[in-house]
Parts: sequence; C-alpha cells; structure tokens
Amino acid sequence: MRFHRLVVGVLVGVAMAGLTACADGATDAPAGGTSVLSADEAEMMLVSALEAFNAEDYAAWSAGWSEQMRSAIPEDAFQSFVRDTRPTTGRFVSAGPAELVSGKDAGYIRWQTTAEFEEARIRFAFSMKASDRTVHGVFFDPVP
Repeated sequence: MRFHRLVVGVLVGVAMAGLTACADGATDAPAGGTSVLSADEAEMMLVSALEAFNAEDYAAWSAGWSEQMRSAIPEDAFQSFVRDTRPTTGRFVSAGPAELVSGKDAGYIRWQTTAEFEEARIRFAFSMKASDRTVHGVFFDPVP
C-alpha cells in the first residue's frame, strides 16, 4: 500500500503542477492510434528511461521530455522518487514490447510497456502527441 500511495501522491503532485492538460495519455482504450515513432523507437525510449531509473540518471530519464514536464518534475523530485520507490520495486530488470494505446484526448497517444523489476511489475508509459516525439506525460503504475 505504501507504494500505491507514493504513486498516487506523485501523480497528484504532477497534476497540481499543471501537467494534466499536456500529459493526457491516461486511458484504458484499446491499442490503436498512430505515432511518428515506430514500436522499436518507442521501446528504445522506454527502456532507456527505465535503465536511467537504475542509474539514477535524470538527464537520461527525462530525455525527450517537454519543458513543462522538466519544470514539473525536476531532478530533485526524480531523485526522491527513485529513493522512495526502489525499496518497493527493486531495480529494473526487463521490459516487454512497446504497445501503442490511444490517448484520452484527441491527438494524444501513449506508448507503454510492462516492466519487470526485482520486486514488482510496473506499467511504464510515455504520453505524447501522435504527431511528434516529445514526451508530455510519464506514468509509473503498479501492475496487480
């Protein structure tokens, strides 16, 4: 439960920082939509960010993020997130294939993967406009 509260707290903090409008990929819609990224490119972005989680490397973690995302989740917030999350998840081990999911708002999509950590399974995703490669939202949610 502590991990779930942490994730909810982080997401509430992100929403309060004004990312709700730009980070709109949250959806349970079936796979679909189009993206300028190929599945291989999206998978490489997702895995690189997860490896950056292991390395505690903010520059690699936030590569491709919009300026609004970087402002809302600065390096110190990332370091706190890693420090608070790692005891529950352990380190990132592997990821499944990238899956393209339609976004809730028109023009947005979500690239997501199910990531295996030493102690947890996480649905990790980037939200972006279908027409560009800039990350407008990041999601790190436990998989039951």
